[in-house]
Amino acid sequence: MNSNAGRIFWGVVLILIGGYFLAEIFGVAPELSDVGWVVIMAILSIGFFTLYFAGGMRDWGMLFPSFILAGAAAAVWISTRYEEMGTLAGVIMMWSIALPFWAAWLSNRTSNWWATIPAWAMTALGVIIFFEEFLGSEMTGALVLWSIGLPFLVVYLRDRTHWWALIPAYAMGVIGAVVLFEEMLGGEFVGALILFAIALPFLVVYTRDRAHWWPLIPAGVLGMSGAIVLLEAVNTADEAIGGVFLAGLAVIFLLIFALYPKNWWAIIPGGILLSLSATVFLSVLPLEQTWDGRLLELVSYGGMAVTFGILWLMRARWSTGWAKYPAVGLAAYAVIAAVFGSEVIWPFVLIAVGVWILLRGRSSLIDEVEGE
Repeated sequence: MNSNAGRIFWGVVLILIGGYFLAEIFGVAPELSDVGWVVIMAILSIGFFTLYFAGGMRDWGMLFPSFILAGAAAAVWISTRYEEMGTLAGVIMMWSIALPFWAAWLSNRTSNWWATIPAWAMTALGVIIFFEEFLGSEMTGALVLWSIGLPFLVVYLRDRTHWWALIPAYAMGVIGAVVLFEEMLGGEFVGALILFAIALPFLVVYTRDRAHWWPLIPAGVLGMSGAIVLLEAVNTADEAIGGVFLAGLAVIFLLIFALYPKNWWAIIPGGILLSLSATVFLSVLPLEQTWDGRLLELVSYGGMAVTFGILWLMRARWSTGWAKYPAVGLAAYAVIAAVFGSEVIWPFVLIAVGVWILLRGRSSLIDEVEGE
């Protein structure tokens, strides 16, 4: 069957199906029963199979609608005729999705190696569904996760250059184990273990190639998030938890700069986060109410000013001469807020802007006079 014949075939089929649905809406034709749906899906499946074989079995993409529609027809038939075999209907659906992926892999095992991942996952899910009533809910969940992770492990073992496959394999394996032993662990510990499990592969990626610094960020963020969950489990004060989290994030960025000095930009988030962390810790101290707010602003904005000041001191090595402007501005803000209170900041800002405008105007006037 050539492409034109295929278009004619499917055009006629779609017109007939659409016409029937239209007739059903206007009450001319009876409502389609379960058997009717089975017949339609079976016809469509046969049509796609026909196109696949007529095309010389080269277009394995045709097998997806072929098998899935056939599986759906069988699942509907079984679930309506034999209610006690509803589990079998689920198995058939999973395997009907798996079969075209297996066919894709068999058609070219070299370039279509990726198809083994969904093929195995769907096949295993079908088996798990079949035995679900004999398994506990925890075991079922764990097996589902392991069945998804296993093909990624096989991909890595077959070709060690696909090291990325270890990340989902490891994550699914650990999360599956956590689900299996969830009742033995507290909810907080389960959440922390999942975060640690996701963080570890990023750390492994970094250790494999130290030239890539970026995995340190997701590894650090996820690791700190897991630590925060554990701190909450032992009823640590919320303020202290926030301070620890901010300090941990700051350390991540400062570590990136320490290991890779070319990434001088990491000083900015590192210094800002460290300043905010110190502010959070100070907020829990029993200070006098008046001085409390001023001290927090001094530490917060003063720390940010120091951050940009450090960048400015590095101007001989990197292009950071611009950092003096935010450093001076933040330092002035911190001092004024600490001495007079933050409510007077904006009047000072307006005065400073006015003085700057006057000085600029005076400078322009002098240049004009000298030019004459």
